[in-house]
Amino acid sequence: MKTMTLIPFKRKDILEISKLFHVIWSGNIEKILSKTRWAFDGEHAEVVLAKNENEEIVAVRGGFKWPLTLRGGNINAIQLHGTCVRPDYQRQGLFTKLTQLFIEKAQTDNIELIFNVSVDKSRLGYEKLGWIYYKGFRRLSKLHMASFVFSPKSLYDGYVNEKRLNLIADVAFEKRKEMFEGTLHTQIDLEFFKWRIENKKEDYKILEYKGSFIIYKIQNRKQLRELIIGELFLIENSMKVFTKLISMAVRVERPHLSTTYIFNSHPLYRKYLFNGFLINPFNYNLNFGVKRLSGSLDFSKEKLAFGYIDIDTF
Repeated sequence: MKTMTLIPFKRKDILEISKLFHVIWSGNIEKILSKTRWAFDGEHAEVVLAKNENEEIVAVRGGFKWPLTLRGGNINAIQLHGTCVRPDYQRQGLFTKLTQLFIEKAQTDNIELIFNVSVDKSRLGYEKLGWIYYKGFRRLSKLHMASFVFSPKSLYDGYVNEKRLNLIADVAFEKRKEMFEGTLHTQIDLEFFKWRIENKKEDYKILEYKGSFIIYKIQNRKQLRELIIGELFLIENSMKVFTKLISMAVRVERPHLSTTYIFNSHPLYRKYLFNGFLINPFNYNLNFGVKRLSGSLDFSKEKLAFGYIDIDTF
């Protein structure tokens, strides 16, 4: 095994981290660089790195502080993101070492818990480090078989720009707070929301109906056009408004498939089912894991209300 040193993150490391991500994931390097700046450079960020004897970054473990709340109380949490190890340094224990160092750093910062959604192959590694996985986080999908015609221009007038968002967001977020009462969820206000979608401005779109709005993005994979719903913010918590917002997005974007990722205790979960969204029977529960560092919170006894907007981080 080559000599390693574990080091704190510095702003000048962003370009090299981005290049490492590009090696692992490929894609547009400028887009990766933009997302890396957003995720790793700021007051929210928590990062540890590993360098080799040549001072090259060979592994990175990233996360950011996440504003969770339960019954009016704030929970100091971190969500993990953007973790990778350079191919020639894999299978040398770096994943475990970086995660352990990250946990130690989080404990000194009085973080109560760390959470993330992991892929199947990394779940066992997290479990060995004390992660507990909770059932109920699911992928819901709905096929659209009809051949859509171009939508009338009036539908496009429903797009929300920043000026309009400033006018309607506070009321929508306050209604969300009431709807999510009694659940463990992300505490969203206008400042956090704008930061949340800052690195996704080229991806996310917002459509409004009478002050309620839906945030979503489009993903094109070969011949499949997929509409991925981040969240719906409802002024009126009704099936009528819920259905209207989704149908607006579908008519405008004309996807083959609509998808979201959501806990079954999320306040809107049943509305998705009533709207015709189906659970993937072959991957019923996704890997939503939590590492508790302090406190007495028992996740198995709480209603977890996470959606796609909460975990689409990097």
